This record gives sequence, structure tokens and C-alpha cells, in this order.
Amino acid sequence: MEERGANVEPAPPRSFFWRTFWIYAGFGPPIGSTVGLLLYMVPLIDARTRDAFTFTFEGMISIVFTGYLVGLIVGGLPAALTGLAAARLHYDGEPIWRAVALGIGLGALTSLAWWMTLNGFHAPTVEVLVSVTAIGAFAGAVCALIQRNKSTPRRNG
Repeated sequence: MEERGANVEPAPPRSFFWRTFWIYAGFGPPIGSTVGLLLYMVPLIDARTRDAFTFTFEGMISIVFTGYLVGLIVGGLPAALTGLAAARLHYDGEPIWRAVALGIGLGALTSLAWWMTLNGFHAPTVEVLVSVTAIGAFAGAVCALIQRNKSTPRRNG
């Protein structure tokens, strides 16, 4: 009589490449949206806009919903490209600083390139360029830390 499971092969480990990609593509836009909301939306709520939003729950929900929707549209492609590049360039056993450096550099570069493409290669203000680059770099760093902690490659054997 045969044993149950004697001929069952173990399931192959999840692909490190695709897990890294999905972490960046999934977490990058919401993280960038949060930073964007903090940088742009919170300072806009002053005496002039207080009457428009009246600081109601519905007004704040509409600001946050709009911010996250814009973040998904504007940050989706840079986050996916950063995830693809980081997954390709990061190897098993490398130190955490390399993963974070890749996330920061690639996040800043892809965010800046995508913003310039959306802007039609017109010269925006320096504040906009610095903030877009900072948002991409911060989201890349956080995604690198999440990737490093949640999806370390598994060794068979």
C-alpha cells in the first residue's frame, strides 16, 4: 500500500522577482499618495479653503479619496518600473543598505522621468521637481524595507 504524499513534490517557492515587483507596484502608489497629501493638501487647508471644505468628515474623505486616486494614476507606472528594476538588480544575500539605495535612486528617477513626461517636458518649478523626486525616493525606500522584510528569498535544502 502506498503512503499518502510519498510521491507529492513540494511546491516551488514563490518567485522573488515577482514578489518584489508586486510589493513595489502595490505599496508604492499609496505611500506616495500619503506623502503627497501631507506635502500638498494639508498646507492648502487654511483660512481661504476652510469655507469650501468646512472641515467636515465628508470634505476630508473627498480630499483623501482624490489624493489617493491621483496617486494611483500618477504613481502607478513609476512604482511598477521601480519594482521591475529593483527586482532585477537586487540579489540574494546583499545588505539592506543596497536594497534601500536601489529603492531611493530608482524611485526618484522614475518619478521624475514620469512627471517630466506628463508635464510635456516643460520646465516646472524647482519645488515641484524636488517634491516629486522626494515622494518617489521615500516610496522607494519604504518599499525596499517592506520587500527586504517580507519577501526574502528562500533557499531550498
